[in-house]
Amino acid sequence: MKGYSFRCNSALALSLCMAYAYLCENRCKNRDDQPICFYRSTIGNCSAPTDVTCLNSAQCIKGGRCDGSLDCPYDEDEFWCPRTTGNFEKSYYRQIKHRNDVDRTFDLHIPSYPQSHRLSVDFQRLQTTIRTKKFGRTVLQYESILRDSFWCNRGVAVHVNDAIECFCPPTYYGKRCEYFSDRITVVTHLDLSHFQFDIAMNNDTNVFIKILVTLRHEYNILDWHEFHVQSLIEINEPVKHKFHLLCSRSPLHLKIKQERQTSRQKIFHEHPYSIRFEAFELQTNQTIVELRAWHYPIYFDFLPSFRFATMLRFPSDYNNVSIDSCRRHRCQRNSICRPLFSTKNLYYCSCKQGYYGQYCQFYNDQCSVYCSPSSLCKGDYFIQSHGLEQPLCICPRDRYGPRCHLRFNSFCSKDRCQNNGTCLYTYDWSGETHYRCVCQDHFYGNVCDLEKVPINIRLSTIENVRATTIQFYEINKQSFQLDIVHQTVQSGLAEYIYYKHIGEVVPPLCLLKFYDDLFSFRYFIGYFWLSVNTINITRNPWFCPKANTYIEKLNISKCSSTKNFFLLLLLPIS
Repeated sequence: MKGYSFRCNSALALSLCMAYAYLCENRCKNRDDQPICFYRSTIGNCSAPTDVTCLNSAQCIKGGRCDGSLDCPYDEDEFWCPRTTGNFEKSYYRQIKHRNDVDRTFDLHIPSYPQSHRLSVDFQRLQTTIRTKKFGRTVLQYESILRDSFWCNRGVAVHVNDAIECFCPPTYYGKRCEYFSDRITVVTHLDLSHFQFDIAMNNDTNVFIKILVTLRHEYNILDWHEFHVQSLIEINEPVKHKFHLLCSRSPLHLKIKQERQTSRQKIFHEHPYSIRFEAFELQTNQTIVELRAWHYPIYFDFLPSFRFATMLRFPSDYNNVSIDSCRRHRCQRNSICRPLFSTKNLYYCSCKQGYYGQYCQFYNDQCSVYCSPSSLCKGDYFIQSHGLEQPLCICPRDRYGPRCHLRFNSFCSKDRCQNNGTCLYTYDWSGETHYRCVCQDHFYGNVCDLEKVPINIRLSTIENVRATTIQFYEINKQSFQLDIVHQTVQSGLAEYIYYKHIGEVVPPLCLLKFYDDLFSFRYFIGYFWLSVNTINITRNPWFCPKANTYIEKLNISKCSSTKNFFLLLLLPIS
């Protein structure tokens, strides 16, 4: 069977290629069509086109072929009905598919890539003649097709005067975005667990930290990226940042890469590429305080891409004045020695404003007038991969732009957040989320206008347990699985359970796990109620005696979280 016809193997057949709809009316001489035309019998009184002989029976069913009634033991009398209508329309889907294929107008137009010539000045839409067969007739149709659909590969084509310019994504370059960029993908977030700041000095409980990330070749900066961290938000909800840093494709760096590829010893023992994360605290008085930096070497060259993932941590003793890596530094007078966060007993020389170079011996005159007065100018941040020659301006709080002359609008009015919520401005460059409300414990929502539902459970049982695991579950209405929404662990017996849930009703299931020792535990049900908006009860939890038996039968590890088999245990209890 191929397409919409059947080809017999025998060359002596009446028709080598027979139409699907008439397959069993004209039979193949060597009976190649027997698996399809099994119902046709050679018995004289059962040879009509609508007569059927069942597979495992010699009984003849007169007129039973494709009549909508299942007469044979395996319903084979209704099998392969190409011309049936009524309740069995799906059986002749090949006819419908073939008709739709014939009626379709083919308007596919794929321009060649890469094209050997530039586009002409005239970008008017072309009138293209397309010939199709429709019920045996030739139809002329005109379609409008743009010639530059695939001109820029993965980029965006923009008409500029009489030519096309391509806006390439970071991972591609070239006039038509046809080449891959040598790049490094960075994935990181800032851990604030050991971060300390002087609230009395700043008079602000929310500290802004700017992280400046640079890709370096020895002492030259190839590319950079920056992101902001808000301490009150990310102390408990760290944000993962992912971005690209591009390697320079200048003739000098291409020559360096070619030389390194021919020397295996250089690749093994010399690591000129590195990534540095510099941290700056943005204070409310428009002051920028440089904290320290994390510095990581790249141990092999890009092939053509490399992925670097790390967590930026503040050491627990970084404010200890007795531990100072800069006691015996060799920084020059135009720089300041600062210890490294990433490596103990090591330091780096941070150039003062406007200075740059290995020993901060050069000064960029643009820094005296280029950046805003309250910003910090870095004179050596010439982005070779971007073709930029301006220095980099590190903007203070509430400022942005290449020269820090633009100011963020103040969206945090006094009544922005309800119920004593704290309004925090977000550095959202998309403009979708200008601020965020940090709510009090009893409220939630975009502006803290919704109140959490309370759960208070006092256990009246007397159990001698080493630990208690408390879990609250929602029931997935489609899969009937249990989705955990909150869990906590307490030492000993949890006599009192208190939880504020974000939602209109409480989770329907509270599950308790009593540990008698490390590998021996019992399951209990705190409650199982549906559509309740508050819980305040004192009760004995329901014991689930068969829970461990179910776990063993399902071969589930005792340390894994439970899912859907608890629904079976809840049915007799509820």
